[in-house]
Amino acid sequence: MNKPSKTRNSLALALGLVTGLALAAEQQAEDIIGMEIHNSRGEKLGAVEDLAVDWQDGRVAYAIVSYGGIFQGAMDVEDKLFAVPARALTMTDEALVLDIEADQIQEAWGFDRYDWPDLEGDEYAAQVHDWYQLRQDWEQQGPSENVPTETEVEQAGVEYLQRQATGTMQKATDLDDMQIVDVNGEEIGEVDELIVDWEQGQVVRVPVEFGGFLGLGETEVDVPISAMTLKAKEASTPLRFSKDNYLQLEISRDDLEAGNIPQPQ
Repeated sequence: MNKPSKTRNSLALALGLVTGLALAAEQQAEDIIGMEIHNSRGEKLGAVEDLAVDWQDGRVAYAIVSYGGIFQGAMDVEDKLFAVPARALTMTDEALVLDIEADQIQEAWGFDRYDWPDLEGDEYAAQVHDWYQLRQDWEQQGPSENVPTETEVEQAGVEYLQRQATGTMQKATDLDDMQIVDVNGEEIGEVDELIVDWEQGQVVRVPVEFGGFLGLGETEVDVPISAMTLKAKEASTPLRFSKDNYLQLEISRDDLEAGNIPQPQ
């Protein structure tokens, strides 16, 4: 299987600096979704359809990409989505740059747009990061060193079992408009936007609006995601890739109004 070369990836990562295309460090997730994907020659490959965010640590794990552009009409790619590790993509002020050749993309790890794989699974992550020559980056993020067997999970892997059964990977588009409540369960509002630091590969904060009436006189404060817990509305509902979730602050509305916001962890 042909893979992107490490040398070309390094060149792509440097492209934004070499060409002087400097960007603000933080971007709204909704502005990243829809961005074109170009290769290092400036050819359009496709576009970002979504972002896969691990809410447990705020990491933007993957850009979910559909390929068009120079691949338009290739039946084996146009019905697929591709989870591209965020670290494989360099942001410029024009596009996200992925250094890849046309004959390579058809061998990339794609999936049916209506049947998403377990993006949190170590096996899938290892395959994808291997293909994009980013195995070392993925290992530094802390995958399971040894995936336990079902028996081992039953005997001693309660935390692992919980992780696999619920998961915290979310689509950025599902997080949009998600309900926010305070520590007492009182409704505060909804997620209006996610602020992403692409260089760090993190969702760094969520602006939370409260007070006011009919959109007037509202106050907005930035809350780090470490102060927000992802929860399911129904105990039996998995957290992974579900719209039936909400976010609970670890502080009260009074704390929010007083500006007593926890520091990022």
